[in-house]
Amino acid sequence: MTEAVKLNVSKREERGKEKMKKLRATGRIPAIYYTHSEKPIPLSVDLLELHKVLKTGERLIDLYMDDVKKPKKAIFKELQYHPVTDEIVHIDFQGVSLQEMIEVEVRINFLGTPPGLKEGGVVDTHLYELLVRCKAGEIPHELDVDISGLHMNESLHVGDLTFEGIDILTPADALIVAVTPPSKTSLAEEAEEGSGGEEGEETEEGEEIEGSNEE
Repeated sequence: MTEAVKLNVSKREERGKEKMKKLRATGRIPAIYYTHSEKPIPLSVDLLELHKVLKTGERLIDLYMDDVKKPKKAIFKELQYHPVTDEIVHIDFQGVSLQEMIEVEVRINFLGTPPGLKEGGVVDTHLYELLVRCKAGEIPHELDVDISGLHMNESLHVGDLTFEGIDILTPADALIVAVTPPSKTSLAEEAEEGSGGEEGEETEEGEEIEGSNEE
């Protein structure tokens, strides 16, 4: 069973754009908690504590509201970010029961080294998370995907994967990872890097000569 991460939250009475700005200035982020049957509850969350929870990578949260001893189970349904600073500005928490089937994105953990690398290929990753349906109490921390069998010009698609107790909702034809030959651009950049040192040395020598003439 998935272990829930504790997060302290406070109910808030503030409403409106200006009051939300003032709230964020104090280091707290506006949020809302909702379920299919309960009335939405406006909340605020300490930004530093929120970042600590997000770093764990866990999806299931125990929300402790003010002085209420029994937490509410929830998941991060949506995180909204500032378009310029990329800082979190609002959070939607969806209340869940442990046996409830939910949809959630889970990150991919790639295992192994493709033999295609020794064959001169490069790993081209297209997906880092998968959308899945599972019980709220059984959300995996991450999904292990073995890429140790990929040779040059071979790829792995979502349809190639199966996980016990989990339905994958990401389209089956979606490309996850491939081993491909280096692009012409990459080869050209490597060639430039190889000759760049000599050109730099000549420039430095030229600068030293000019400096001696001025003296």
